[in-house]
Amino acid sequence: MKKIAIFVEGETEYDFIKRLLHEVIGKENISIIANKMFGGNRNSEILRVSSPHYEAIYDNVNFQASIFISGNTDNVTSDIREQKDRLILQGFSKIIGLRDIRGDQNGQKLTPNDLPKIEQLHRFVERVCLPMPTQIITAVMEIETWFLSVMRILG
Repeated sequence: MKKIAIFVEGETEYDFIKRLLHEVIGKENISIIANKMFGGNRNSEILRVSSPHYEAIYDNVNFQASIFISGNTDNVTSDIREQKDRLILQGFSKIIGLRDIRGDQNGQKLTPNDLPKIEQLHRFVERVCLPMPTQIITAVMEIETWFLSVMRILG
């Protein structure tokens, strides 16, 4: 079974990824486990932990996705760094991070002009995660809401 870990900012991104995986892979071919992250922060010595909420577990599937809901954009990259060793031990084969540039960093509003800086941080985190293949994707706008709206309209 191929196991993939996906880190997202919040509930909307979680819903988007869950629906996307069901559409692309097929609902009957994937088990999805949602993990809500809480506690700790980058400035404390307390590590963040996850609380698993089993979404859909099936026997004899080809894929398992563990989706980690980080709670905000800044926590996506730090959660990936903190969880990567555990994920390697559990047999995961890939990590994907999804975040956007909405929000603040150090008290300043992020804009599309900040994208090169953000992507530089992502490349650093991806290298830190080696040998685990890791890719962090940045959405310039909350594009997943458009997809979710269309999917709801279509049924």
